Amino acid sequence: MPKLAIVEVTEKELEHLLVNDPQCIEEGMQVLDRQVPTDTGFLDILGTDRDGVLSVIELKVVLDEGHLDQGLRYYDWARTNLEGIARHYPKKVDVDQEPALVLIAPTFSQNLIRMAKYVDVPLHFKEYRVLELPGGEREVVCKSVEIPEKPGITRIPTQGGNVAYMESLEIRAICENAIAELAAMGVELRPKQNYWFACWYKGKRFMYLGCKKKFFVIEVEQPDGSWSRRNRVTNQDDWQDVMRAEILPVYHAVGGTTTDAQVERRR
Repeated sequence: MPKLAIVEVTEKELEHLLVNDPQCIEEGMQVLDRQVPTDTGFLDILGTDRDGVLSVIELKVVLDEGHLDQGLRYYDWARTNLEGIARHYPKKVDVDQEPALVLIAPTFSQNLIRMAKYVDVPLHFKEYRVLELPGGEREVVCKSVEIPEKPGITRIPTQGGNVAYMESLEIRAICENAIAELAAMGVELRPKQNYWFACWYKGKRFMYLGCKKKFFVIEVEQPDGSWSRRNRVTNQDDWQDVMRAEILPVYHAVGGTTTDAQVERRR
């Protein structure tokens, strides 16, 4: 029995197939025009999606590293002339919505996909296959290619950076004093991601200090391995209470000592 076959086509043939069946690009897609003259060349297909978003569609029948660059130049022309295009195709284009760029090719390189993460326009990659049916008819099947999210910037945590995250200058000052007080007790504060500090004494981590926008929090590991509740510090009295009730008992349990002046200050 005759079977489906994947066949190669020219760019002109691909364009013809897509114009005759734009639904294979996206459900609801309509073609407005083809080979549209622009100031940088001829745009392959101009269309709209089901919501009236203008779609700039650029085709390639081979892997082309310049595909995205070329598409963006046509996109720039379309966005610049959006209102004029809308007047030329009345009731078809929604001028209040950002146009979309649709690139169609048999495949996209990892380099193109990597660059696409940083393109700040509605962008779609579509891989296509042309199928030849047993009767000789041809149709296009398009599959969307996922464009990963732009990665966040990895921040190297520092003491100053963690503390600076706090918006309240008053709380920031209390936190800085608390850090200085812990350091004077021999506690090592190691900055961590998400504006936290791991607090170590004599090789043992026994508490965490976390900087928030309007307060900071303290969590203390008890001698039995359990953790205290998350103590919120919003003023100097809160800090004194947490130090006296939560931190010092554990600090002494792991071998820490305090001076008479330090003890007197907390009474």
